[in-house]
Parts: sequence; structure tokens; C-alpha cells
Amino acid sequence: MLTFPNIQEPASVPEPVIREVQISPQFITGKVVMWDESPVGSAIVTLLIDQNRVEETSTDYKGKFILPVKSDILNKDVEIAVSLTSVDTEGNFLLDHALKIRYPGQSGFVIRISRDGNLKVSGRISKVDLGGSHCEVLISRNDPIFARTRAVKQDGIYSIEGLWPGNYKLFVYCIGDNNPQEREIKLDNKDLELNIEFPPNRQ
Repeated sequence: MLTFPNIQEPASVPEPVIREVQISPQFITGKVVMWDESPVGSAIVTLLIDQNRVEETSTDYKGKFILPVKSDILNKDVEIAVSLTSVDTEGNFLLDHALKIRYPGQSGFVIRISRDGNLKVSGRISKVDLGGSHCEVLISRNDPIFARTRAVKQDGIYSIEGLWPGNYKLFVYCIGDNNPQEREIKLDNKDLELNIEFPPNRQ
């Protein structure tokens, strides 16, 4: 009777362990569009790392932007801020829309500018002892992030339109005074008239 030596099975070869290596990007690309998907050209796009502004660029006529990344952004707080600006008929530089989003972790994303609301805040700024200095009104909120500025006219009248219901902060800045006035306001479903004395009566 023939016998065969014991033949041992070869030791199993372990499967290679594949680890995904995350590499900090060299560029962040994206596109800024309006709510109707139309591209937004000349928007200012800012890269913020740990709340510090590190790079800034503007969108082309197709709404596209490229932000160079010159440092490692892995495991850091990375945000993209977008602002739309204009100049009014009196030559005042205005902030029309500002927003900020958290970087989604991949390039080619789309940032959409929301449609304006149908509410407004308006009133008169009474400029005390400033001799008619130039003043501006800024309105902002945090959820979602939004900001808009408008110049105060020579007669003290201001108006900020295109707002949605919600809680806002309103600031008044005037040349010649280093203490801006701040008001917390709430918009429901109707316009708000708010008159402010600037500087406030300190008697």
C-alpha cells in the first residue's frame, strides 16, 4: 500500500491593507451662481483658514474661481466667503450680499446666492454735531450668514431692501465718530421704520 507524506497547505498570505491617504489640495475651485443658476461675475471670493483670511480672488464671467492653497488645510477650519459689491449713483461703495460657507472638502462645488426678500428697513439718521458727515448703515445676520450696506443720504434718510423675515443686527457708522450705533431688530412680515440718533444723546 502506497503512503504519501503529509503535504502542508501553504500559509495564507494576508490581504494588503490599503489606506486612503488624504492630501491637502493645491487649489480650491468652484462657481458662484444666483438662485436662477445664472453665473455671478466679479464676485470677491476669500479663503479663510481658522478664521484668518489667507487668499482672495474674484470670479470670471462664468462665475468660476480658483483659490490657491499654499498651506496644509487638513484638520483645519476652512471656510469660503463670497461678497458682491456695487457703486450707487452717488459713487458710494456698497456691499450688496455677503455669505460664508464651510469648505465641503472637494473642488468644483457651487455657491448659490439666495433670492432677495420683499422686506425693507428704513428711517432717518439724525447726525448730531457731525456736520453732515458721511454715514453708512450695515445690516447682518448669522443664520444664514448675510450682510448688506447702504449709504445714508444727505438728509439722513436710509433704506435697506431685499430682506427676509428674521433677526438682524443693524449698525450705523459715521465719519468722525469711532463708536458705531448697534440695534438688534426682528423682521416679521412687514417693513420696519427705525430712526436713530447718531451719536446718541448722552445727557
